[in-house]
Amino acid sequence: MDSGTITNSLEYITSPASRLKFKNVLEFDGRFHYCSYISKPEFRLLSTRVV
Repeated sequence: MDSGTITNSLEYITSPASRLKFKNVLEFDGRFHYCSYISKPEFRLLSTRVV
């Protein structure tokens, strides 16, 4: 999958949390990323780490 297709796919996702999850799936390199975030009242990524 080329980077243009990835960029185009992400444009359709409007929810920031879903967008983050989908981006991690598209960029999967064999390592799992744990992301901690809050989504209300506004989306904020608290931390991310490799497990």
